[in-house]
Amino acid sequence: MENIKNIIILFIIILGSIFIIFFNFEDKEEIKGKLRIGVSDDTSGFVINYMVNRDYFENIKVSDIMDIFTINDC
Repeated sequence: MENIKNIIILFIIILGSIFIIFFNFEDKEEIKGKLRIGVSDDTSGFVINYMVNRDYFENIKVSDIMDIFTINDC
């Protein structure tokens, strides 16, 4: 009886491992469309606008991916 219990537990562990491996590896993720970022109209918005306009992000054309709009918080 103990032997059957160990075989069932081993089978569940192997099946779970195969499930995790099968669903864990995905292709490279791509952004479709523009990512809209809302920034406040204070210093934090200034920093984000500075990074976008100065090409702070490497190997990426930020204007193709991000669309920034300001949020008036006060």
